[in-house]
Amino acid sequence: MRKINLAKEEYFNSLVAVIIQSNLKLEPETFDKIKSTYDSMKDLHSKNLMGYIVENCQVATEKKLPICQDTGILEVFVKIGRNVFLEGNLENFINKAAAKAYSDGYFRKSVVSALTRENTKTNTPAIIHFEFIDGDNLEFYVVPKGFGAENMTTLKMFNPTASSLDIVDFILQTVKNAGPNPCPPLFLGIGIGGTSEKALLLAKKAQSGLVEIEHVTDEELSVVDSMKSEIIKCGNELWIGPFGLGGEGSVLNVNINVYPTHIAGLPVAVTFGCWCNRLKKLVL
Repeated sequence: MRKINLAKEEYFNSLVAVIIQSNLKLEPETFDKIKSTYDSMKDLHSKNLMGYIVENCQVATEKKLPICQDTGILEVFVKIGRNVFLEGNLENFINKAAAKAYSDGYFRKSVVSALTRENTKTNTPAIIHFEFIDGDNLEFYVVPKGFGAENMTTLKMFNPTASSLDIVDFILQTVKNAGPNPCPPLFLGIGIGGTSEKALLLAKKAQSGLVEIEHVTDEELSVVDSMKSEIIKCGNELWIGPFGLGGEGSVLNVNINVYPTHIAGLPVAVTFGCWCNRLKKLVL
């Protein structure tokens, strides 16, 4: 059993730093998707627009400025090792770190009361998801979520007889309906199965790059690979383009998470990540 004392200043400062960095610098995998798309573009209009995105990422990193002015509501996926004993309140630990990060980083504080719309002035509380994993680590996956993309989230409760082609058609129609609103080019997360809220969580994790293959058969993995290829191909043929201004580069990546569901249902959720699809990881 490993004890982790959340009162340690070192742990707190590490999480604050990761939250700040999540708004200043993209993960290499994300930037590589953007850069490789830019390099492969043939349409001059699209390439010029994508060039602004590439330049924006580089300037943000060099000048230590936010990648996007919408620094989001903070979503944190926490994976707790089963051999970890936590000393302290983990939820408070995360929210205090978030408040300090958004203050120290001079980031826009966008979190308000749902009904009165009064700003909390700290960009907290964060949206926190907890799960247990094997081992003795405590892992944080930090996702600042802008709401241009978040507002396009869609859930459909399919008839259980629906085919993978029906699901792909629904996803493509959802992308088409979203148009410029989620600030393309897009990182799409798809959740299939479970219950309604499980499908949404599966989709959100997929969009953030947290792909799960537990409870998934080899046959399902094969179907998933085919669906991903079709969504990327047909999604880019929609010609939505960077910022929704038309052209190449509508969909940068698609991840799909699948989970067993009830015999009478088939929930499918689609979540959108804008072109910057921010994510940072910390392991204690």
